[in-house]
Amino acid sequence: MPLSNEERQYATMMYEEHAEHARLHEELRASATSLLMALIAGLAASAFLFDRYGRATGIMICAVSALGVLLNVTHHERYEMHVDALRAFREELEKEIKGSALVTIGKNIRAAHEKRLRLHVLWNAVYAITFCIGAFVAYHANN
Repeated sequence: MPLSNEERQYATMMYEEHAEHARLHEELRASATSLLMALIAGLAASAFLFDRYGRATGIMICAVSALGVLLNVTHHERYEMHVDALRAFREELEKEIKGSALVTIGKNIRAAHEKRLRLHVLWNAVYAITFCIGAFVAYHANN
């Protein structure tokens, strides 16, 4: 059954709203990661270059890395929630234009998107590496 004009406008509005929220979570994750990586780099520099605060610095690096993983997972979860809503609204809108080349292109893009490595996995790997650096610093501290 085709959508009425009001239903189409509502679905389009909700699609745009969820797209905006999904983008926001990606931006927040990027900002938080930049801030936390700068903090970790400063802590690591103080540990390796200046040999200061040894064990405490290592523990702080581990704590900031763990916080980074938590933020990354939370923002990814919220991002996925909005993307799921996007897909539902998009599918409803695409029902009216079945067979169109646009629908085929959209499906091909989504299929390619499913095959690539997820960015949140890479960021969690970076945080795992920084956590290991913090553990190394804490273990080998002269305190």
